Amino acid sequence: YGFKRARWRRLWRVQIQEYLTAAIQNIKILLKDVKEPAPALSMQVAKEAGNKSSRTKPYGLSQLFDLQWS
Repeated sequence: YGFKRARWRRLWRVQIQEYLTAAIQNIKILLKDVKEPAPALSMQVAKEAGNKSSRTKPYGLSQLFDLQWS
């Protein structure tokens, strides 16, 4: 991430910076896999979109995550 030195001084401040850097790295790894939905998820959404009752319901990102993790 381009930092040769810690931005802040004192151990507890450096630890906070390290935790934030690690959190950002983990979030980037998790988001890398979310760019394209899994094939099973897209098939499930397409199947449910075929019903007339579900056509009026918009599919938001939170609903896609609910379908994927349920």
